[in-house]
Amino acid sequence: MGEETNSNCYPTHNLTSWGYPPAIKHNLIKNKMELVFENYQAVESTLSSLGTVAKAIGQNGSINLIPSNYKNDSVRVKLILKKEDGTSTGVTCSQKVSDGLRDKSITMGHLLNFEVLYGESGIPFISLPGGGLVEFAVKDLRAVDYKVATVDFADLIA
Repeated sequence: MGEETNSNCYPTHNLTSWGYPPAIKHNLIKNKMELVFENYQAVESTLSSLGTVAKAIGQNGSINLIPSNYKNDSVRVKLILKKEDGTSTGVTCSQKVSDGLRDKSITMGHLLNFEVLYGESGIPFISLPGGGLVEFAVKDLRAVDYKVATVDFADLIA
């Protein structure tokens, strides 16, 4: 039938930009392509968790905001996490958490369940909760035809 070769969609990359293997792997047999199903294995993260903000500061701890830092959109938000015994530490928020705090889509209450992570740099930061995979069972879905929007070329000319 012909010689079989395996080919990843992205030959120079083992992982996509967000850490997952390419979704499609091709078996090429005389111009025949098919999906190859294998057991999915999540890529191990290089980040380590120090637990949630709530766990770090305890029930009687506090989160302190530095107003001048909060108002400066050119830097990430830095928070002072303070324990009941008065000890404290400064922790920077990820860019997405910083943006969410500034546009008020993230509240101080949300922060309590966010994780404090650290990576190769050894500098801890507050991150949005991990999303993981979201599974949709085909039996629970209904196929819907997709309609491509048409554009009147007269609308494209100024």
